[in-house]
Amino acid sequence: MVLLRVLILLLSWAAGLGGQYGNPLTKYIRHYEGLSYDVDSFHQKHQRAKRAVSHEDQFLRLDFHAHGRHFNLRMKRDTSLFSDEFKVETSNTVLDYDTSHIYTGHIYGEEGSFSHGSVIDGRFEGFIQTHGGTFYVEPAERYIKDRTLPFHSVIYHEDDINYPHKYGPQGGCADHSVFERMRKYQMTGVEEVTQKHQEEHTVNGPELLRKKRTTSAEKNTCQLYIQTDHLFFKYYGTREAVIAQISSHVKAIDTIYQTTDFSGIRNISFMVKRIRVRNFNN
Repeated sequence: MVLLRVLILLLSWAAGLGGQYGNPLTKYIRHYEGLSYDVDSFHQKHQRAKRAVSHEDQFLRLDFHAHGRHFNLRMKRDTSLFSDEFKVETSNTVLDYDTSHIYTGHIYGEEGSFSHGSVIDGRFEGFIQTHGGTFYVEPAERYIKDRTLPFHSVIYHEDDINYPHKYGPQGGCADHSVFERMRKYQMTGVEEVTQKHQEEHTVNGPELLRKKRTTSAEKNTCQLYIQTDHLFFKYYGTREAVIAQISSHVKAIDTIYQTTDFSGIRNISFMVKRIRVRNFNN
C-alpha cells in the first residue's frame, strides 16, 4: 500500500514536470510561450531612439513577463558588427544600408545579462542571455500560420530546444591549421611593435604609436563577406529580417571569440563588410 502511494506521488510529480513542456512549437522546440506587447508604441520608441542626440535617449526599453520572470531590457543601437563600408548586394545593385534596427543591451539590474537582436515593425527579435540560460524571441507567424493568435511573438528557452544533429569537433576558425596561421600572423605584429617601440616613441612621438595599435587591432578583426541563398530569404521574408539573423549569428560568435584566450591570441572579433542577399529573382 505504501509502495502504491509512492508510485502515485512519483507519477504526479513527473506529470507536473511534463507540464512545462506541454506547449511544443515545432518538433525541435518542445515548449514556448506567446509574447504580446504594444508594437505601435515600441515602434515609436525605436524611431525616437534612432533620431536621438543625447546619450540617454538613445536607449530603447522593453518590459515584458514570460517564463515565470520579468524581462526589463535596456538596449542601444549596435554598429560594431558592421564596417564603415558596409554594403548589401542584391540581384542588380549594391546598396548602402541602414543598420539602425540592430540593438545590443542587457536586462536592467541583472549583472552579466546580455541581449542582442533587431526591431522590425515594432517587434523585438533576438536572444537574451540570463543567469538562468538563454531565451530566444521570434515572430509567431514564422512557426504558426493560418491562425489568428492573441500574441505576436514567441519566446522559448535554450533547454527546450531538442536538436538531434551533431557537429564535428573541428572546422572553420576552430580548425588547427587556421589557428596556427592566426597565431603566427599576430605574433609578427607583436614582434614588430616590441622591437621598434622605443625608436618610434623617440623619433615620431605618440601619434604613430596610436596608429600602430590600431593596425594591430585590425589584424584581430575578421571582416566577413556573407552570401545567403534564396531559401534563407524565403524563410525570413525580408531583407531586414535576413540582415538581423546574420547579425545575431555574428554577434554570438563575436562574443565567444572576444572572451576566449586562444593560447595567447586574444580579442578576436568579427565584422560584416558585405552581404549578398539572394532571392528567387536571382
